[in-house]
Amino acid sequence: MRDWVMPNDPAAFRSAIRHGLGQGIQWFVVAGGDGTLALAAEELMGRSAVMIPLPAGTGNTFAWSLKLPREWKRWESMVRRAWVREFDLGVVQAQGQQRVFLNTATVGVTSTLVDLVNERDKRRYGLAAWAVHLRNAMERAPILESFLINPQGGGDHFYTRQIVVVNGKGLAGPLSSGQNSESGRDGALEIFALGDPTAASMIRVAARVLVSRHRQDPTAHYQRWRTFDLYTRPALTIDLDGEAWQSTPARFSVKPLALRVMVPPPI
Repeated sequence: MRDWVMPNDPAAFRSAIRHGLGQGIQWFVVAGGDGTLALAAEELMGRSAVMIPLPAGTGNTFAWSLKLPREWKRWESMVRRAWVREFDLGVVQAQGQQRVFLNTATVGVTSTLVDLVNERDKRRYGLAAWAVHLRNAMERAPILESFLINPQGGGDHFYTRQIVVVNGKGLAGPLSSGQNSESGRDGALEIFALGDPTAASMIRVAARVLVSRHRQDPTAHYQRWRTFDLYTRPALTIDLDGEAWQSTPARFSVKPLALRVMVPPPI
C-alpha cells in the first residue's frame, strides 16, 4: 500500500501517522527536519513500524548523524539497499505534557536563539541562520542557576548560560559531539553545561565537545544518566531538536531502542 499525504499542521501530521498505523502500514517515509522527525518518532515509539527519514529541513541533524544522503537519487538508491536499526529516544516531561527528542534538548542560549530565528531567516540563510543571531542570543541569554537531580542518587548545582542534553551523536547539522558509534543506542543521556557564564569558558568547552574532551572539564559538570530532573532559575524554554517547547523544571529520561529507523547499509 502506498499513500502520500502533506499535512499542514502538527495535529494533522500526527493524525496521518496514526491513520497509517491503523491501516497496517509498516514503512513511513517522513520528509522534513528534526522537529518533524521527532513528531513522527513520538507516534512510532515502541512500535514495529519503521521510519524512513528523508532530509528536508534546515539542520537535518538526525540525518547527518546517520549519514543519510540529501540528494534524491542517492537517497533513493540508499533506501533500496538499507537496513533497519533501533535507536533510543529522549523523553521530556514538563507542565503535565510529554515530548520526545532525537538528538538534543537544550536550555539557555539556544532557547533564546530559537525565538530569534524565524522561518524567513531559515529560507534565506539555511543552517547559517543560527550563526547570524548567535551573538545576539548570547548577549540576551540569562545566567542560569541550575540544579540536576538524579532520582537514583546524586546531583549537581552550578551556574551557566547553556545546558545540553544529548541522546544521539548529532549536536547541530553536521556537527557531532565526538561520541562513540553506539551513541543513541546505549540507553543513557549525556548532560553537560557549556562552561560557566563567561564567553571564554563557553567557547573552550564547545571546542572540547567536538573532540569529546568535555567530560574532563570541571566547568562542563558532565553526567551520564538514564533519568534526571532539571531545575533552573530563572525558568527557561526548552529547545527540543530546534523547536521551542515547555519551560523548566522538567524530567528527562530515555526510552532504549524505542524507534526503528531505516539507515544506510554498513560499510
